[in-house]
Amino acid sequence: MRWGFSHVLRSGHRRIASGLMHRFFRREAGSDAAVLVPRETGVGTAKLVGVPLDLVATAAGNTLTRCALSESILTSDSSGQVRRFFELVGQSTFSSNVSADKIEVYDQVGRIVHTRDFHVRLAAGNAASGLAEFERQAEEWFIRREAFEDLWLAGRTFVYGAVNAGGMGTEGSFGPFCLVIGITGANADSATGPDDGVVFPGNTAERYVTPAGAAEEDKAVAEATEWSARMDLAVIERNAEIAIVSESEWPELVCRPDRYFEVVRTGLLPTSAISEVRINRDFLQRLRILRAQYVAGEDLTTPEQHEVAAYNSIRQWTRSGTQIVEMA
Repeated sequence: MRWGFSHVLRSGHRRIASGLMHRFFRREAGSDAAVLVPRETGVGTAKLVGVPLDLVATAAGNTLTRCALSESILTSDSSGQVRRFFELVGQSTFSSNVSADKIEVYDQVGRIVHTRDFHVRLAAGNAASGLAEFERQAEEWFIRREAFEDLWLAGRTFVYGAVNAGGMGTEGSFGPFCLVIGITGANADSATGPDDGVVFPGNTAERYVTPAGAAEEDKAVAEATEWSARMDLAVIERNAEIAIVSESEWPELVCRPDRYFEVVRTGLLPTSAISEVRINRDFLQRLRILRAQYVAGEDLTTPEQHEVAAYNSIRQWTRSGTQIVEMA
């Protein structure tokens, strides 16, 4: 089935109209009513400064343009490679790489929480202490992350992840546990693409905000993409690279630690939505050994205790259908 325009039509006229209207009007913070003040449209209209945008509606407003450009690239491809890449990304999932202590908190509250909430919970509910730790750990990225988030309604409650076309996600400093939301296969789009997922071509704090904290709002607005159009965005961004790497390497064109399509989620994600936890083979073996040592009463370091607790939480999730997937 060809996606592109067809998946726009499936989304319904009301959704498209809402998104297109939002390209010309902002919403007032805390209100469902549009503020009837024109945004910057490239034809000399005024711009309302300082009022956050609705992220989901903004992305919806870009869908027709995104799909049209993707369609033109697909049509000009005689090899069929771009179409196969498009289809691969069409079955991709949302994934988020996290540390052991985040797994523990998620299990305690029964849902994935945003990073500020995570730090406040680690500080036993002390908001000042938790937010200070969040800022300390974010280091030089703190000002850039907040500047991006403050472009949008409820931006400081965003949950971040990446488009995952098979693999261990972003790994690295993000964490060794790759949480995959939804399922893969023929039903992937409906299962993993709720309306609140918005995709960007890269790390949003780095791509749209200078080190001094100046946000490029127009660029962020123009590149915000609905989850259902993630494959169109991937084709636009990667079409020049598709033919020069093997198809087995295409998942890395979509997501690797230093280069990925960032997904911003605005809604609640219960732990029951986690279909897989992907763990590298060596690390999984380490977790099994540590758990056996813990059961035997051996002393473990604090980080090791957190890893065992996280592994136990994940094992509990398997009773609700989550799968532990060993990755090579």
